[in-house]
Amino acid sequence: MLALGVSYFANVLATVALFTEFGVKLGYLGNNWPGPSHSAALANTVIGSACLLELLWIAVIWARRLLASYRLGKCWKHRRRRISLLVEMELLVQIINLVSFLIPNAAVLHTPCQAANRWIITICVGVRWTCWNTLFGLICIHAPHVNPHGAPPAGTVSQEATREATVHSAAIPRYRDSR
Repeated sequence: MLALGVSYFANVLATVALFTEFGVKLGYLGNNWPGPSHSAALANTVIGSACLLELLWIAVIWARRLLASYRLGKCWKHRRRRISLLVEMELLVQIINLVSFLIPNAAVLHTPCQAANRWIITICVGVRWTCWNTLFGLICIHAPHVNPHGAPPAGTVSQEATREATVHSAAIPRYRDSR
């Protein structure tokens, strides 16, 4: 229940920050905020920090559940262990992705000079692209393992039926009678 409350609070905080940034962009909130070059970096930092806190909280909950299952001596089958490992890897890669999103935005807030931040931004963009490609690869690996016990997806033909249809395809007439 606490996790749900923290998640709800992080989402509300990120939404408020987004609308505040939108108000700053349109000039409704006055000039007490940083200038226009800092407003996007400030919004990115606030929203990214809220998302990072939420992801770290999810990682803590995940780790507590894993430790509890190990302490209870529960035996995991190979399929469940593999899915758990893939989810852990996705969570870790997404945390690295968010950290590499926050670093250049915090650097822009700290030092507004474009030349000083060029290398930080370039390296972090490379890390983020690598993280996105890794996440895509993990999702492609994870997708076939979602079905319970290797069952074919709903609405598809099983492998045996496909094999049988291929073997007997020579017996199918080329032309059907349209009557």
